[in-house]
Amino acid sequence: MTKCSFVFLLSRFKSCFKHSSRPEPEFVGEMQGLLGDHVIDHATEQIPIETVCGEGKVLGLYVSASWCGPCRKFTPQLVAFYNRMRAKVGSNFQVIFISRDKTEDEFRDYFAAMPWLAMPYNKEKADVIKTKLEIKSIPSFILFDSESGKIIQKNGRNCIVADPDGHDYPWNQ
Repeated sequence: MTKCSFVFLLSRFKSCFKHSSRPEPEFVGEMQGLLGDHVIDHATEQIPIETVCGEGKVLGLYVSASWCGPCRKFTPQLVAFYNRMRAKVGSNFQVIFISRDKTEDEFRDYFAAMPWLAMPYNKEKADVIKTKLEIKSIPSFILFDSESGKIIQKNGRNCIVADPDGHDYPWNQ
């Protein structure tokens, strides 16, 4: 049994003792503090951040940029993984793109290839997120339990590369 599998089973055991079906207000507040009150879809519709949080939901923050070669290589892998997970678990899996692009036009062009949500383009907020989440390089894909706010997996990128079909998803660390 791999470490990811063991931790996944342990997390399933712990989840039997949950009492709340709503996201922890602290986590929603933290996400609002990081991302703002809303994220956007491709029609630039504003989606309140609290609607992507809740019981049984996993939230992935994808920090990436169009100018980054490794990001451009990983994004199609993440798109394929996202589509597989959405087919399996529906809205219980969501990704939010956080752009490290230099311009809003670069952000829009790159985001157009992604099927998920995004933080509205904001270079300063992206810098704060990078610092707060201790992101050393991009692409970075961090998975959260969106009910409790706990980080499930800080290195989601490597997990997807190693397990593209998500057999051990969500790879609790």
